[in-house]
Amino acid sequence: MPVDDVEKGYHTADECQEDSNKRGWLHRLGIGCSIKQQGRKVQEEENTDVRALECAVAGWPRIATFVDSDPNFMIYRRFGWLRTRLLLYQQDVIREMESRLDYQDMQDAASAGTRRYLSNRDGDDMRTPAVRKALFQELDSRLKAYVDDLLARSAALYQWQRPDEQDRASIANLIHNDGSLAQRDRRWIRKVDDLIVLGGEPSSSWVHGLVSHIFTWASRSLVRCLLRNKIQDRKLEGSTIHVQLYERKRFNRVVGFLYTIAIVALIMGPVLVLYRLRHLDGYTQNLLAFAFTIAFALLCSTATAAKQHEIFGVTAAYCAVLVVFTNQNTSGAAQALTTIPNTSS
Repeated sequence: MPVDDVEKGYHTADECQEDSNKRGWLHRLGIGCSIKQQGRKVQEEENTDVRALECAVAGWPRIATFVDSDPNFMIYRRFGWLRTRLLLYQQDVIREMESRLDYQDMQDAASAGTRRYLSNRDGDDMRTPAVRKALFQELDSRLKAYVDDLLARSAALYQWQRPDEQDRASIANLIHNDGSLAQRDRRWIRKVDDLIVLGGEPSSSWVHGLVSHIFTWASRSLVRCLLRNKIQDRKLEGSTIHVQLYERKRFNRVVGFLYTIAIVALIMGPVLVLYRLRHLDGYTQNLLAFAFTIAFALLCSTATAAKQHEIFGVTAAYCAVLVVFTNQNTSGAAQALTTIPNTSS
């Protein structure tokens, strides 16, 4: 008997059985390849040459090993005050050159013999001395150094995130407990308002910090099982330093799982509560919907990197769903109350 398939046409039963066997064989082959790749990855992690924290030499070598062990520990000074002083200095030098150019223009405009230089560039460049030409050449180099170099780099530098206080405190505690650095060399980590982190998560929020704090107080075996790879285990092998290293991909998966639970709870939780309290009047149910909408909007604005118009749109849709459900609850309860007396009569 032929087997009818809308997309593939007509095939015999033997052909379908053969095709099913091929798919099963490919599926088993895919699982086998995945297992082999996972085993190869574990073997590569075990053979990777790493710098263990306990084996590092005391002093700056140990500090560098610790900072390099995790992207969140890559905390450095941006020297904002020095950059500001340099920007102000270059700005004032260019301001002085601007005044010199204005003075030269006024001097040429005041005399009939030199007034033509203001409308004839070739003649102005060939005059002796060519004051304006030399001034423009100096301005070109100064503006390149000021705008293209200093301003651009400073603007890019201020885009970096501030480090998490827990990560900064970890480095500060290591420097204090190690005790091998000179006092003047320890001061950089206390410049809290001048520190930036190079490896920070761009879309991190308070949820990331909450999960990090939870796993900080959790058992090390749980952290090692869920959030740490083999390379990070080898970095901490034999270390007496109390520090937690997380693999960012695994950490983000845990955060994403918590986000999913929170979203489902904020969507289905109000529905269950409003359905359970359907005997209340419509005003009370709308107040509950209003409270749930505020909670949803606060979560979206504080725990995500969504823009304001995106938060407004999703909050409006969420509120509309709750209002429609509330109205249906109210009308359904009212209809039930009017139906009961008619049935009894």
